[in-house]
Amino acid sequence: MSSPLTIRTREFFVESRDHDRSHTILSITEPKDAEEAVLKGTLFVLFEIEQGNARMVEYVQDTVRFVERSYYEEFAAERNHFEDTVMRTNQLLRGFTVPTNTGVHALIGVVKKSELSFTAHGSPDMWLFVRGLERPHALLPHDEEEKEKESPSSFFSELIVGTLSIQDIVLVTSTHVRDYFTADRLGKMVRGHSSEEISRHLERILKELGSGLSFAGVVLEAVPAPGAKSIVTRPAGSNASIEAFLSGQEKTAEFLAPTIFRNTWLWFHQQWAARPRSRSASHRPHGTPTRTHGPASEQFLLGHTLWYLIKSAVILLGRLLRGILILLWRGLILLTAFFRSSPSERKVLQSETKRSVRGRIATWYRRFRSLPPRKQARLSIASLIFVLAVGGGTTLIYQRVQAREARMTAQLVQDITRRHEEAQAKIIYGADAEARMLLREAEQLITQLPKRGAANKQVRGQLAGIVATALAELRKEILVQPTLVVPITDVALARPRALALYGEEIMIGSAHTSRAVLVKLTSGTTREVGTPNPLTNAYAIDKTVWWQLGTGIAPINSDGAAGELFGQLGNASDYVIFNQGLYVLRPDEEQIIRYPARGETFSGSGQPWIKEQTVLPLDARFLAIDGDLYVVSANGSVQKLRRGVAIPFNLTPIDPDITRVTDVWTNEKSSFIYILDAEGGRMVVFNKEGKLRAQYRADALKTATGFLVDEKKKTAYLAVDEGVISFDLIHLP
Repeated sequence: MSSPLTIRTREFFVESRDHDRSHTILSITEPKDAEEAVLKGTLFVLFEIEQGNARMVEYVQDTVRFVERSYYEEFAAERNHFEDTVMRTNQLLRGFTVPTNTGVHALIGVVKKSELSFTAHGSPDMWLFVRGLERPHALLPHDEEEKEKESPSSFFSELIVGTLSIQDIVLVTSTHVRDYFTADRLGKMVRGHSSEEISRHLERILKELGSGLSFAGVVLEAVPAPGAKSIVTRPAGSNASIEAFLSGQEKTAEFLAPTIFRNTWLWFHQQWAARPRSRSASHRPHGTPTRTHGPASEQFLLGHTLWYLIKSAVILLGRLLRGILILLWRGLILLTAFFRSSPSERKVLQSETKRSVRGRIATWYRRFRSLPPRKQARLSIASLIFVLAVGGGTTLIYQRVQAREARMTAQLVQDITRRHEEAQAKIIYGADAEARMLLREAEQLITQLPKRGAANKQVRGQLAGIVATALAELRKEILVQPTLVVPITDVALARPRALALYGEEIMIGSAHTSRAVLVKLTSGTTREVGTPNPLTNAYAIDKTVWWQLGTGIAPINSDGAAGELFGQLGNASDYVIFNQGLYVLRPDEEQIIRYPARGETFSGSGQPWIKEQTVLPLDARFLAIDGDLYVVSANGSVQKLRRGVAIPFNLTPIDPDITRVTDVWTNEKSSFIYILDAEGGRMVVFNKEGKLRAQYRADALKTATGFLVDEKKKTAYLAVDEGVISFDLIHLP
């Protein structure tokens, strides 16, 4: 009998700009006819690799092909073939090692008629949307208790089986989709839409984000089968049906757990129980031949032989360790007595030690002389052979180790040199991402070079310098030595501090102090002025400088006097002023509010500026404007908006990734976007096409809380713990 429902499958995929940072592989295998749909169903496989390399991607691609071939081409209907496929995949992935800073997330599932079976590793997401329920149900929770239950000895440790009903929708997504879509937001997006509309909408929004990450997923929609006589739908708002869907999890939670430890223990237990014991009298059947000479033979089990060898080795090792510990203990006592004694006592101790050693040697010599001549000769020959064997064996082992180390070093040097040359060629042709991957591999190979010996240290240093120089060229790194413009203590002005340029003076404001310090750039002299409130987040437009005072902004002149206060800032994270308008970023509302100018301030009634089809990132933090408006997230991703609508714009991936954005600046006169990454100790410069131009690095930048750029003087000024520092901008023409 045919199933009353059929599963409609739609996928979405967004490729990453930097495959080293994020790489997603999605495969969907659908049946070719109705018979295959009933027997095999639709197989979907999702893998995501974070901070991986080309070898890991190739390994995962081979694994995906193995899963497809194992399930579809080697299908066996007489047993649970999906379970067998997952177990075979676990065996294949036993040799798959994941580095510390790399993340691998995976999900394998099959939907057959109305039955959905899946297993997961890592942190992919799977949501079940039921008609009548506002919020979706997470089929893969990611709390700490669930992670502790996972078996660390198998890649896929749990199988979940459930049944779908008409109008159910299952959404499978890669890990980082939840960074931009909450459960409520997904519910609004899915409710009332088909699988094709959902996948198309998700793909478009994720592309517009410009995050540089890779996204992928599958939408499964249960719809009535063509010609079905009876259609059964899940009752609206039925939580019991969701619990029935998850009931299969308890029956299959441990089927993938390996039993190697239990089986090994049982094997040793059986071998120990079957060990040979002391003989007892027994009757031999009549006619059985017996041996007439020599002791009776005994057939030992393999397990008992292994047990005997292990026991003997442990006893010998224990005696050796006991002798070493006794020797070390006596030596420690001797050294303690030597260092704690007086000079006269030390002389006595030295003489007693020499006498004891001489006495022991004399005793050994007397014992040797007391032996018969033949035994003396045998002992001498045996001692000589022992010395020659130990010396020769040690020399041979040392030579072989040295030869193997030399071969390994030569091969590593060859591999490092080849990767460096390939990276240089990639840089010439503009393939920066591939060049960066090759140079990172070269860095890893350098760590495998031998560390002992002057020659090895010299080789390591030379190769490390060559690779580091190439990486610095690729990263466009510029090491600067900032100059201290003016020192400022916490007593004079508490941290954090912000900067603003007033002609030839810089005003330094404090978030905790109702005063400011002005330093004259030409002479270096300073003066203090009082302010109505602590000053933060300065923004200069024309010749007016606006400062944030709590939940409002006001223009502040160089004497500290404030103009009319605009107090509608609220919980905004940033603001910019352009073309008689104030733009306020409110991430909680996923909106930018525009307030028109009114006299010397702005109108209290603002209008939403973001159009409905544009989605702001959840971690949007900063604004910059040059006619177009740039929304910068805390992780360094940038969204470019024009008239409230997102337009295509992507920053070139940089190495290393931006740690956390501290401040951002650009304007309509500048050709560049400046991003301060204080945690990374750098200021990153992009042009307006998103191409990397420079990375200014200095340890002093790690405490920076704000900066300003004077492109006319080609100088950047930063507020740090010590005061205000500056350095030259050599990327400017």
